[in-house]
Amino acid sequence: ISASLTEINRLRDLFDKGLKVIPQETDVHVVAGVLKLWLRTLPEPLLTYRLLPLILPIFDEDNSQDTKEIVEQTKNVIFGNIPVENLRIVSKILSLAFEVIQKQETNRMSPENLGIVLGPNLLWDPLKADACIMARINKVVELMITFYPQIFGPTKEQESLL
Repeated sequence: ISASLTEINRLRDLFDKGLKVIPQETDVHVVAGVLKLWLRTLPEPLLTYRLLPLILPIFDEDNSQDTKEIVEQTKNVIFGNIPVENLRIVSKILSLAFEVIQKQETNRMSPENLGIVLGPNLLWDPLKADACIMARINKVVELMITFYPQIFGPTKEQESLL
């Protein structure tokens, strides 16, 4: 279900005027729409253009590593190449996404679905040249949601950054 563009713009305008708390009666789809709009209007994706050539090879179809190795590589690339401010925001967004997938039986939002929804908003190809790249970006985000505790979990290094 998507939100009304009018309602999204109305809430965005309230934020632009200094709104700090979302009115309780606001439809959750409107809130999600405002978040996605904000992410898409950033001059650079939160996961940064620098990350793109570093992370995509991990998700090549011919990568024979097991999931545990892919998660560890992803974690190392993310923590080594994203500004701390971006990392904090990404962590909060993916923490919420991880909570959402805990109720996927009722909300129908699986890690794959959330990867498709959030992927294009967290990382994009500046050339917008290849649909295969977008599919791999969605897989990156899907893995980051599925393995959120392993990637962003409480290690001493991660706690100091987040």
